[in-house]
Amino acid sequence: YIIIPNFPYYYSFGGLSAIYYSSAYQTFYWDETRHTLFHVIDRHTGHHVATYEADPCFSFHTANAWDEDVELPGGRKERVIYMDYCMYENTDIVDASFELGKTPTGKLDLDLVQPARYVFDKNTAHKEEHQIAPSQFRRYRLGQVPVAKPGADTWTPSWSNAFSNLTKFNKRRVASYTVIGHDLEMPRFNPRYNMKPYRFCWGVCE
Repeated sequence: YIIIPNFPYYYSFGGLSAIYYSSAYQTFYWDETRHTLFHVIDRHTGHHVATYEADPCFSFHTANAWDEDVELPGGRKERVIYMDYCMYENTDIVDASFELGKTPTGKLDLDLVQPARYVFDKNTAHKEEHQIAPSQFRRYRLGQVPVAKPGADTWTPSWSNAFSNLTKFNKRRVASYTVIGHDLEMPRFNPRYNMKPYRFCWGVCE
């Protein structure tokens, strides 16, 4: 599967605000009222098979991910995707990137970075000492993933088939998660366990 995350961090005015601000940062806005969406693509058929809703969050980096069949009571099986993410509760971490190059006193060190020609209106400006919540290392669970039938690598378009696919695949499912670590970024793991269950993950923390 290919998983496409859709965080609630959007272009304002359809991206036209970039013309006014001349800054990608101020072109985006965070909408805490919208869900994070995970769109699932079947890499064998190329079809979108499911979309999962999660709490609003934001991430720069992922760790490992894999899918497996889980045994259910009665002998049935459920296809489940597990994904490990370094997640933040909002986009304050983007604001924090503008603090890079500053000395402990909060003043710019001109030997390290040149000051901006204008001041950004940062979303964290009203927060005491610009504090942000650390990342959570989350393991997401996407359950009941549709499984493509053998030989289903082609699709014959028709009005009835198209309507059936729209109602089936656009039905929102819910992604749950477990927090398995805190304040972790730039995750790394043994590449021999890529797309497989694994035990250890390394990263950096503040």
